[in-house]
Amino acid sequence: MTQLSSNSSASPAPPAPPAPAPSAPQLDYGLSPPRRRKQLIRAAVLVAGVMLGLAGYKWGPIVWQQGPILFWQRQCMHYSASPEQVVYEEDPSDVARLLHDDGYTRYRLMRGSFTDPTPVKTLAAAARMPTRWTRLIELAPPKFPLPGRMSGAILFLHERTSPSGHRRLVCVRYYAENYSFTPQFVPGYNCEVQVITPATWAAPSAATSSSGAFVGWNLQVNLPVPANFPRSPPRVRIYAGQVDPDDDARFTIRYEMWGQSDVLDGRLGDDDSITLTPRQAPQDN
Repeated sequence: MTQLSSNSSASPAPPAPPAPAPSAPQLDYGLSPPRRRKQLIRAAVLVAGVMLGLAGYKWGPIVWQQGPILFWQRQCMHYSASPEQVVYEEDPSDVARLLHDDGYTRYRLMRGSFTDPTPVKTLAAAARMPTRWTRLIELAPPKFPLPGRMSGAILFLHERTSPSGHRRLVCVRYYAENYSFTPQFVPGYNCEVQVITPATWAAPSAATSSSGAFVGWNLQVNLPVPANFPRSPPRVRIYAGQVDPDDDARFTIRYEMWGQSDVLDGRLGDDDSITLTPRQAPQDN
């Protein structure tokens, strides 16, 4: 009997099951706040908005008005210039040069002399007035404005502190007489001294136009000023005033007349007065 041989070839493997389709990514959402919490948030936002509105209504005008004043006031209280910077000049050659620089304006003079046979000539001086000072007095005009307060030269501008601790903004302005001349610095005549109590966010500045105490010339400012035509042109030159590094109440102003140099020693008093003392006042040649 013939035996059938078995099929030695292996049967094919069953097909692999299909890969499962990727599931959509799951997004995790936080739990929404309860309704009461939403109401509290809305109420807080509303209250904050109302408070900001009331603050703007109350303080907005103050900030709008006082902000620029406080800015320019600070600029003036921290103003400094080189001790070699000329702030007032009468020499014709130097006047012409300075008038081409920024910050200087033409100051008109009409002077002659007894020894000059020619008619009175029209001359001019160069005067420097810092922009920060003009901006400040435009916003906060002085209490006692003098004529021509926007003309002349600022000799000293800075913060000073009196011996008892009163902080003040001190400004000394020189405006020479146009027709005659006196070598003295006389408040209300050819010189203006202002002592200003600084403004704050809550209070305006308080300015005094101080007559000062000018010693060394035996002159009372309530008497007529002995001004006349000098024998020779004084050729006044004044340099920027400087603070005293050793005394917060003091400052100095260096100047020249008739080729002679001198220094004014300035001091702020507790009564807001300014004392200017010449060390050796120049004399007409």
